[in-house]
Amino acid sequence: MAVNTMVLCLALIIFSTVTAQDPPAVPALPDTVPANMKSISFEKNWPFDIVKNQLITELPYIGNQYDISFDLLISKYDTAVYQTIIHFGLGGDSAYGDRAPAVWVHKDKYLHVTSSINDNVNLFYNVQSVPIVENKWFSVKISQTLVDGKYIYEVFVNGEQVYTIENTKAQKFAPVKVFAGDNFWNAPEGKIRNLKIYTRHE
Repeated sequence: MAVNTMVLCLALIIFSTVTAQDPPAVPALPDTVPANMKSISFEKNWPFDIVKNQLITELPYIGNQYDISFDLLISKYDTAVYQTIIHFGLGGDSAYGDRAPAVWVHKDKYLHVTSSINDNVNLFYNVQSVPIVENKWFSVKISQTLVDGKYIYEVFVNGEQVYTIENTKAQKFAPVKVFAGDNFWNAPEGKIRNLKIYTRHE
């Protein structure tokens, strides 16, 4: 059974999904709505398989501040060098905002995390300090936060910060599709759980 609820107020929209099966994707809202919304939240807590070209939801936007977190389990790697895990973006894979952010695993068993930052379509960091071994859950968090007037982009694995940089070109991308995984790369066999997305735009 699937229960999907969406509550829209003047300044807050919440997508909440409670399901034992994969729910249908949440459609984009009309273009006149996002500009009036200050924040967006989305949660998908039950474990779900990572599958190539699997649209999880479409958000009205990803703002200049966001907090994205999820747990990741890889049961079997694909033979491709890079394998899609989760991909936020405008729908393509080469323009600014097409990776906002996106996560892959490398065949050598580490995370490859990318985002459109500082006019770089594909600013990436390889988290080689944390091997992503099979059949073990790992927590991943990617955030961009306004701190003392600067937008700070950070990547965390298992609660430890592994990368940070100031984003001097922080901006809103809209609308944003969320894939797990995307249609451009092969996916490993694995699962995601406790997917939580929060974003706001001033």
